[in-house]
Amino acid sequence: MSRSRSFVWSWGAGTRGQLGNAAFADSLEPVQLSKFDGSEATSPPSWHGVVNDMACGGAHAVAILSVSNDGEEQAQVMSWGNGESGALGHGRTDDLSVPKVVEFFSGIRVSSVAAGWSHTAFVTLSGALYTCGSGSFGQLGHGDFGERLIPFQVEFVSSKRVVMAACGMRHTLVLTNDRGTPEQTSVFSFGAGRRGQLGLSRLDLLQQEHSSSRKLVKVSVPKEVAELTRRANDEVVELVAANGDHSAAITSYGHLFVWGRGFCGDSDYFEPRQVKNQQAPSVPSFKSHFCGWNHFTYVSLGWNHGLALGIDGVLWAWGSNQRGQVGTSDGEKPVSVSFSSETCAQDGDCIDQQWPKMVRVHGITGKCLISSAGSEHSAALCDSGEVRVWGWGEHGQLGLGDTSDVPLPQVVSLPGDFHKDSLTWRVFCGSGFTFVVANQND
Repeated sequence: MSRSRSFVWSWGAGTRGQLGNAAFADSLEPVQLSKFDGSEATSPPSWHGVVNDMACGGAHAVAILSVSNDGEEQAQVMSWGNGESGALGHGRTDDLSVPKVVEFFSGIRVSSVAAGWSHTAFVTLSGALYTCGSGSFGQLGHGDFGERLIPFQVEFVSSKRVVMAACGMRHTLVLTNDRGTPEQTSVFSFGAGRRGQLGLSRLDLLQQEHSSSRKLVKVSVPKEVAELTRRANDEVVELVAANGDHSAAITSYGHLFVWGRGFCGDSDYFEPRQVKNQQAPSVPSFKSHFCGWNHFTYVSLGWNHGLALGIDGVLWAWGSNQRGQVGTSDGEKPVSVSFSSETCAQDGDCIDQQWPKMVRVHGITGKCLISSAGSEHSAALCDSGEVRVWGWGEHGQLGLGDTSDVPLPQVVSLPGDFHKDSLTWRVFCGSGFTFVVANQND
């Protein structure tokens, strides 16, 4: 009989308990976690069950485990870290330093999770959306601006089948299809929208074309992002991502769209704009598809930078490089973003650089399998089995034993007794902390 299990490591900022290691302190190096319920550690330490999904927010985290109970597989949702505003979904606001089961989902199968600064989203196997935590900007989608200490279903999308959710700092994106029809996907957004992160036109948001840019736009019910719903030639959105005041989506054609706060001093964009890598060679489209220049499989966003993975396993980055989070040899030189032929504002940061000036992340050995962007740091898993990190290191979130910033990807050493080749790996970055999960089937 096979015994599935997960190995889990965490490091970085931990003063709100977000590392899940029974401590309220930062950790400069990876710590392998024991059982998720806070009971005695196993030997070797592993979680009893398999981690199917995880999300890391501002200072909290949430995970879905498959647990075998008397031969029957059950799913558990667990959360820990900053409990402010009820983001953990336990009906309380205190912080937790060890993972705790979210009892609300007893009997409800959750398939994916997302975490913002102080709110959380849960998508069930049946396609329902639940949210909890802070709703001060409408980011919970319940039609008001109150907080929820336990998960509540978002009724405004109950007629749709929710596929996935993504949480920015104070906004939420939801990908839906028409009750199991992949050819009819839609993207909805709600929450803070002043920087364009909802993907709605300025007119839709403010009910007038010109209004004070200082107005805090709040949308408390899901609104459809029309630009992403009405794609030509059966192109549909397959993935959404959010962080800070940024949003992104990838379609079935591998096209990447970005909207929201402008990177590196550029103007904010209130509607999705397709990214086209200007480093791509001049080759026919069918050839460029197979070399991956403008076709992406995954995107992850930080507070002012982004990472996009090409179908060929090449990892590209853009945005602020102030803390080295872009991962180039250019030091603090930023990689600006602008969707027009105009140069970005000459603010001393990014002069005469045009969007999309993507750069290939240096120092990645072999192909990149998956990546994750924290607020100002980055992490990636390579097919060589290496975990590499770079960028902001003030809280030890790079796991290298100190608090220095690192401009190029460095290998993190993970403690423990495990066989790397037999594991399936994933990495998750919060605003100042990092998790690595490795699943094994014996």
